[in-house]
Amino acid sequence: MATRRTGQAGAGRKGSGSGKAGSAERLDPSLGQAGDADGAPANGEPPVSMMSTVEFNARVARKAFELFEQRGRHEGHDVEDWLEAERLVKEELFATEAERQ
Repeated sequence: MATRRTGQAGAGRKGSGSGKAGSAERLDPSLGQAGDADGAPANGEPPVSMMSTVEFNARVARKAFELFEQRGRHEGHDVEDWLEAERLVKEELFATEAERQ
């Protein structure tokens, strides 16, 4: 039976960057971003609608499956289907965004 270590690895060390001038910049998400705190662009344009990564990937997965079915369910082209689906979904999203403006 292996013995278990109860101490934490690196115990007693202080976190890197504590007390340094640059640490506040890493913690404040608003620094280094153009525009207002609410996400609106600084040039007065309306904010761009955002989609979550999960929703985007779900749309791409559905589109990739459509491409797979259109090909007659021939396997071995999954990466090609995914990349083409990403391109098509992005194209749809940008076209929708352009229509709103």
